Amino acid sequence: LRGVRRFQEFLRNELEFPADHITDLSRAVRAARTPARIRDVIADSARLPGVDGFANVVLFYEGHGDTGGFGIDRYTVSYQDWAWPLCGRWGNMVFVNDACYSGSARTPLQRIGLLPRRLLLIAASSAAEEAYSYVMSNALVVQAQQGRPLHRGAWTISQDLKQTFCRWGPNFDYLL
Repeated sequence: LRGVRRFQEFLRNELEFPADHITDLSRAVRAARTPARIRDVIADSARLPGVDGFANVVLFYEGHGDTGGFGIDRYTVSYQDWAWPLCGRWGNMVFVNDACYSGSARTPLQRIGLLPRRLLLIAASSAAEEAYSYVMSNALVVQAQQGRPLHRGAWTISQDLKQTFCRWGPNFDYLL
């Protein structure tokens, strides 16, 4: 969760992003414990209580991923089920997904109409690739602090480890 904390601090302190416009899915999902409750927590997080439908929001997840969804314990919560409530929002959205197989969020988000116009997806890995905890979220903060967007491409973590950062959607870098 150190990536989540660092990213939230960056958004709040350096970019003066309102705290109630930032949703940390990671902590709530870990506390849920049962498949039904996990689905409810993820669906509720997309609604952002107290934030009107026109506000710009950043949604951040750092944790386990599975092909097509959040991988929590032995369960998968699909990206499409999670994101469906976002379709009613009018503000711009950035979804930072720091998880294995996080690029697999692209197709479901396209299917429900959030991509390519209303949401920027920044994924830690391709749809068929594992990701290494904290690497992408840390790189995102460093790049933004240097005034450079995080571009799609392969990043070398060590001599043996590589992962592919991916981004799809409109240029909402001004939110970051």
